[in-house]
Amino acid sequence: MTRVSIVTPCYQAGAFISSLLESVSAQSFADWEQIVVDDGSTDGSAELVLGHQRCEPRLKLLRQANSGVIAARNRGFAVSDPESDYVFFLDADDLLKPDMLARLVDYLDDRPEVSMVYCEPDWIDADGLPVKYGSPGTRYVPSRRGVRLLPADEPVTPFSALFFWGRISPSISLLRRSALLRAGAFDEEQGLYGEDLDLWLRVALRGTIHYLPERLVLRRIHASNNGRRANIPLQESRLYRRWLTAAWLTADEKLMVNEVWRLRQGRLLPRLWWEWGGDHLSRGELVQAVACYLRSWKRAATYGRARLQGRLPAGPVW
Repeated sequence: MTRVSIVTPCYQAGAFISSLLESVSAQSFADWEQIVVDDGSTDGSAELVLGHQRCEPRLKLLRQANSGVIAARNRGFAVSDPESDYVFFLDADDLLKPDMLARLVDYLDDRPEVSMVYCEPDWIDADGLPVKYGSPGTRYVPSRRGVRLLPADEPVTPFSALFFWGRISPSISLLRRSALLRAGAFDEEQGLYGEDLDLWLRVALRGTIHYLPERLVLRRIHASNNGRRANIPLQESRLYRRWLTAAWLTADEKLMVNEVWRLRQGRLLPRLWWEWGGDHLSRGELVQAVACYLRSWKRAATYGRARLQGRLPAGPVW
């Protein structure tokens, strides 16, 4: 039996896949299998994987016609060892630090009640140089007067924190197989930059997710994946609408989802727009700062009027 099944979707990742595979082989934790699903690459990615496979028996390669990263993840999971304890969806352009698997496996081994754990990444560019980017450890939850940030030493990441501002990449997350089977696979109808959050929400709805504030992964930002990030607001809007109308939720779950949505719209987003306004102002970007402040005020005012009138808006996320 393999303890960890690693599933890596790969499309046109020839510039990065070899480094990724080397970082997996260098793990201090050795009881793993890695299934690379080549999604119709034409840049020699599959041939590079085959080269590594000759000296790495734990590595497997599957090929498919281009079907997208979500289908590739689901196919890799479908052929993984059904007896493995944990599943790790690792992107082809990221890198693991040597103790990443050991730390996350130990964490879940010691806490059988936890469904999933995720860590903190460092960020690098296409050349491996460090860059600044946001933290998945930024977790907002409702508070009596608005929202508050969870401290790093508070590991539980509740459903509300994910629904508020879920920014957890598969590459930093280790899932208990039983929890993944209970939650279901990635939804291939959701689309990019919503499919992972949708899965984490399903895991959190029926289980527990923890945050480990250790930097164990190098996440890469480059021209290909950075361009796709522009679609995040649209995909998240679609995701939230689906959750707000989900027929499979119980009555209590529907009430919870709607309440968290209302708090997100009326408390979190005004705060975020205000903070973004401050960021622009600190850089001397007066026009952008004013636009953010006005958007914050408008959203807060809309929410306040709706509360007074006994109704709450279900408008666009952003």
